[in-house]
Amino acid sequence: EHQHLKETLGRIGHVLHMETDSFMKTAMTWTPVSKRKCMQPKTTWRTIEQELKEMNYIWNTIKMTTKK
Repeated sequence: EHQHLKETLGRIGHVLHMETDSFMKTAMTWTPVSKRKCMQPKTTWRTIEQELKEMNYIWNTIKMTTKK
């Protein structure tokens, strides 16, 4: 589980350091209007964000601690 968190934080840090208008950064806050197709993974940025909140992580803290 610790390795999973480390990998997730690495991906999040990479996206947080992108330009404001980048596709990936927009996707983190985007809310789709349609339903998910069958057999699609249910993990989203909001899922990861909720997990991080439960572990008392904050986006700004993650951004500062990840490498650019």
